[in-house]
Amino acid sequence: MSDSVRMSGAEFRAFYSDPDYWPDGVWHDDEVILLDGGEPLNLDDLEALGANTAVEIQYGDVRRDTEGEVIAPVIASLPEYARMWRKRAQGETRVILQVAVSEKNREAVEEAVAKAGGSVL
Repeated sequence: MSDSVRMSGAEFRAFYSDPDYWPDGVWHDDEVILLDGGEPLNLDDLEALGANTAVEIQYGDVRRDTEGEVIAPVIASLPEYARMWRKRAQGETRVILQVAVSEKNREAVEEAVAKAGGSVL
């Protein structure tokens, strides 16, 4: 699921500064984040972002540095990561799991994740 996420500037600043969601080694790239539907957000100047400014997270990848990996694996799309943060802020804690499974068991694992109320990213 990678539909865009809309939020206020105040909510975006809270999301973007949450150390539980952005610990060392977790970062994003290829992001498309727009203000009021047009102008790109300057992530280097979040203090200038108005609390009531409309922010739309359209795209991006969230990655986690992993020892031994040349390229950090994608753990979620940036919009999905923001949705997970919102759910946690509303009292529902969600986690991201990275799983290695043989191809023959892939469907069974995906079905188990869906049955448990999760989603495969």
